[in-house]
Amino acid sequence: MYIKQSRYKIEVSFILEGNKFQDRFLNLGATLEVMFNGDFRNKTFDNRFIKYEIAINRIDSRISIDEVKVKGSKLQLMKDVSWGLY
Repeated sequence: MYIKQSRYKIEVSFILEGNKFQDRFLNLGATLEVMFNGDFRNKTFDNRFIKYEIAINRIDSRISIDEVKVKGSKLQLMKDVSWGLY
């Protein structure tokens, strides 16, 4: 297991080796939410790893309505969240 933490998110990666225990790692989003007191954002498969992204510091990442800006086709909703308008 590998953990990478930044100011607004935690990425937790598990190696998938094809053994009989890897099923435990495939549905951990809700468990990691509780463990890190955050919001499950994304689950990706990359080469031999499964990576979970958990948002943390939700209050700190909020921006005021005056700070909401449109840049190109993206609307900034929080410091670490933007909404793509396509």
